[in-house]
Amino acid sequence: MKSQKSVAKILYIVIFLFATAYTSITFGETLYFGVSPFDTTYGLIARYDFSFWKFNTKFKLDIPIDQKRGIIYINPDFSNMIDYFQFDDYPYKVTYTTFNGDIPFTTFINPASKTWHSTWVNTGYYGDYLIHQDDMLSILGNSEAVSVSFKTKWVDIFLERVGDGFNFGVGKNIYAFYGTRTGIGGTFSTDNFLVYATGYTDSSASNTTNNAINIDFGFSVKIDNLTMNIVKDQKSGATIWNASWKVGDMYVTGRCKGKEIRLDFEFPIW
Repeated sequence: MKSQKSVAKILYIVIFLFATAYTSITFGETLYFGVSPFDTTYGLIARYDFSFWKFNTKFKLDIPIDQKRGIIYINPDFSNMIDYFQFDDYPYKVTYTTFNGDIPFTTFINPASKTWHSTWVNTGYYGDYLIHQDDMLSILGNSEAVSVSFKTKWVDIFLERVGDGFNFGVGKNIYAFYGTRTGIGGTFSTDNFLVYATGYTDSSASNTTNNAINIDFGFSVKIDNLTMNIVKDQKSGATIWNASWKVGDMYVTGRCKGKEIRLDFEFPIW
């Protein structure tokens, strides 16, 4: 089984490299040279948009350049090669994106986080969670947290179990909830914009922090040649943001994760 996974991974990489090379030769502007004006780090970036039948995929591969004993070498990281994926052919739907506006409101899922989402008719997976949703009822959860939402024309009602506690909430785009987590929150999304935010106290926290206000938020936007995402990571508590702006043939990209801040200018070289 392990050898089959290794072969599949190698085959996947070979197909991507072949497609990238072919596109570079025939269409150009696939391989970019990126440099940071602040710390003079540099590297190669491979970009490739692939569309076929019901598939729409964007690849982005960072290829750092370094030197060892005077010899230049590259060490590409394939772990996050897929930047966007969509397959939509009823009753199947599979996406990998930050735009998950059809996810029901919860206090434990940030819909602005980039996550795999796959469904068959009304049932499937959202990241590590099982999901079922229709016009009236939504169920989303796993062994750690579960949310059940009832939708009406005027208001949504939801009941959550998070850990050993329960939350009860009502609202429509703007929600108020009470229980182990007590506070307010809201979510709003269009085809090119998504924002999510909650503020609450958590009675399950330690005595010194259970009166503290927890803030979770997420923001995603895609307009013309600009893409920007700002998400608070609920596990680490760090705010993660990244942005990409295409100016002519050049990309200006920035990202921040905790105290790590990067800004690159990427020029097409092939």
